[in-house]
Amino acid sequence: MKVRGFSLMTLVVFALVCVMPLAAQDAVTTVTVVETTDTYRLVRHPLGETQVPLHPTRVATLIPDGGVDYLLTFGIVPVAAADLNTFGYGTDALPTYYDLATFPVETTGADIIGISCCSGSYNLEKLLEADPDVIIGWTYQAEGIYDQLSAIAPTVAIAPYNGPEWLEAGRVMAEVLGRTPEYDTWLATWETSITDLQARYDDPSEIEVSVVNASNADRVTMYTSKSQPGQLVTAAGFKIKDPPSLVDNAAAIEISLETLNYIDADVIFVTVNYFNENNWQTFNTEGMGSSAVWQQLKAVQAGRVYPIDTFFWTNGGPAANTQLVLPDMFEAVFNGQTPRHRQADADVEATPEATEAAG
Repeated sequence: MKVRGFSLMTLVVFALVCVMPLAAQDAVTTVTVVETTDTYRLVRHPLGETQVPLHPTRVATLIPDGGVDYLLTFGIVPVAAADLNTFGYGTDALPTYYDLATFPVETTGADIIGISCCSGSYNLEKLLEADPDVIIGWTYQAEGIYDQLSAIAPTVAIAPYNGPEWLEAGRVMAEVLGRTPEYDTWLATWETSITDLQARYDDPSEIEVSVVNASNADRVTMYTSKSQPGQLVTAAGFKIKDPPSLVDNAAAIEISLETLNYIDADVIFVTVNYFNENNWQTFNTEGMGSSAVWQQLKAVQAGRVYPIDTFFWTNGGPAANTQLVLPDMFEAVFNGQTPRHRQADADVEATPEATEAAG
């Protein structure tokens, strides 16, 4: 065992919320490989310095969905990973969109131990049983339990991706794990995908897009250019709709009926299933979507409001962003096609007028 000075009872339960704060996080460039020897990399990160094995084979991640996506894209099947059982999505630690994307590594028969996540606690006893040789997590996930994590295995804290930083976070993660060539291969695919999509469809540069969260029927959260979905919209070549003033580089802001004009764009994408798979219907029939103000938005008037999967668009990693988000964004904007959702949400559809308007 790799426990140094901690009993199992000490490691069982530690509460840690996994939901990313709305404000922008510290830059991921605070993670640096300062020395490389024949056996390890010395990594300096926001919570300290860590000796990471030169070729780790048993990697654990505190990051659900996108964090596992990164590892699979790098050719690593994690031995343990945060899962989304707290939200009712089961204990399978694979990304919630796993069946809709392809990865360069086989996972059939893989025993990935789910260690819980989000609004509850990481199960450090299960993490200990997984016997990882390195643990990766966002800084805010690890900082309250860093000593306990480090007692299990060398732990590296990376400031979470946020908007333009998500690509850099992937690069840093790959460097820490010795997978830079795999990252470079994926990055080339990402860049080629953008070029191909822009060539296949009409010019996206004059189309303004809003991305909002309608998890609660009585309010809307607006994702800004500093958020991951905002950066994906920008990378695709569209114009992301921002509020009149962006305070503290906020990744998202809550807006009310009085400020609903902030999201008045040509196209609106609405994340709908973070806590409740039925809230798209509720939003439209009982919540803000049924209000007169919402109905006057130009995207609503044109039938260009599309429900999107929260896990793809806000928590996804390289495979989700390349294979799902980008192509679905173009298909929705130019062809009126409802973006893909996990199988559980297959009955979620765009506003009734969307397909007709796009045609």
